[in-house]
Amino acid sequence: MLVREVWVEYTPTRWRCSGCLQLFDSPDALTEHQQYYLEQDIYTHAGSSTVSENRIAHPTEYKTRTVIDKEAYNEMVVIGYKCSICGATK
Repeated sequence: MLVREVWVEYTPTRWRCSGCLQLFDSPDALTEHQQYYLEQDIYTHAGSSTVSENRIAHPTEYKTRTVIDKEAYNEMVVIGYKCSICGATK
């Protein structure tokens, strides 16, 4: 049974501080982080880089399931006859 069609996940671009390697979701957040250290005359956090958007392909997912066409039952099957008077079998 099909659970999920093939799909592609996109991870957003992130910004990385070269000093501490911390990742930020926006360039403004990175700038705020770097400005904090520059105000303290710590220049090791001045550089930066970007981590580009990635595409992650996920395959189609399937699972098996049990289908019951008919509920289980007990059946009596006649395999012969026996005369209650003389005991003859057939």
